[in-house]
Parts: sequence; structure tokens; C-alpha cells
Amino acid sequence: SLFFCSMLVLAAADVCSADDQELLQKIRALYAAAAYEDVLAVITALPSEARVPNIDQYRAFCLIALGQQQQAQDVIETLVTANPSYAPDPLDMSPRILEVFNATRQRVLPALTKRLYAEAKAALDRKDREAAVDRFEQLLRVIDGAGGRPDFADLRVLAAGFLDLSRALPAVTVAPPNAAAPAASRNRSAALPVTSTPPKAVK
Repeated sequence: SLFFCSMLVLAAADVCSADDQELLQKIRALYAAAAYEDVLAVITALPSEARVPNIDQYRAFCLIALGQQQQAQDVIETLVTANPSYAPDPLDMSPRILEVFNATRQRVLPALTKRLYAEAKAALDRKDREAAVDRFEQLLRVIDGAGGRPDFADLRVLAAGFLDLSRALPAVTVAPPNAAAPAASRNRSAALPVTSTPPKAVK
């Protein structure tokens, strides 16, 4: 319709200069009006440096509404892999979209939890307290958000135990950059050989 086309033109014209939040409002308006192809056209026209929040969420929603199931699942997989804790607001989704999102998320969770565990364990092995705690906490959030899957029960016990070990690691303290410099300078000076010039005979 003329309304949808006008909104698309406006969005495309403003894409390089509009605030991300303003552009998101335009996308939401098109989506609410069921102009799914227009939403995808606006998203496709975005410059690579654009940082519009939830942009891929709306891409997936529109693909599902248009019956492009496989493309939508690919987008959801990318979203969940990049941000394992990602979960859109159910109020933004129809029951059909929620079903596709949950099914896709459940399918990628085994590989995702395996990756998170490997990253967390590697951080623990190198005694990187901050990274280990962060990864194990994230892994537990993902497992707890999976709806009580029995195949994650053993992994949860393991992750919780390793999280306790990670928290018990000593915190790394970073010395000021110049703190050791004077001492090091003194040590180098003390290590230098002392030379002296023998006195010359007086004729």
C-alpha cells in the first residue's frame, strides 16, 4: 500500500543518519502492520556498521511469518550462538514464532553448552579466575533456562562444582606499571661490575 511504501522510503532515506532507536521504531511499526517484506527490505538496506538492537530478532520473526522456516532457523541459531543467554520477550511473539524459536534453541543447546563448558574449563585450567567464573555462570544460566532437560543434569552438577573451584582461585592483582621500575633499576645497577682506574705514577 502507499502507507507501507512511504514508510519504507523514509526508512531507507534515513538509514545512514537516523538514530538506531528511531530506526528500530520504524521497523516495529512495519512489523506491527504485518508489512513483513518491507521490514526485510529495510533490514537488508542497512549499512554494515549499523547497530540496531534486536534487528535479527525481527528478521527471524518476518521470515517465519512469510513461511521461510529454514532461513528463520538459521537466523535464530546465529542469535543464540552469539549470545547464549538471548531470549526475546514472549509478548513480542505470536505462539507460532515462539514455538519455532524454542525448538531451534533446544536443537542448538547441546553444541552450545559443550562450547561454553570447554571455554570455562580452559579458563579454569589456566587459573584465569574472572573468565572461568564468567563462563561457568553463563553455562549454568543456559542450562537452567533450558526447561529442566534431563540430558543436562550431569553437566549442571559438574559446572556448579567447577564454578566453586573457580571462585576459590586467588584474584589477580595488577601492580602499578611503574612500581617495580625503581627496584629493577637498583638491581641492574648493583649487578654492574665496579671498575676503577689505577693511579698513575708521579715522575
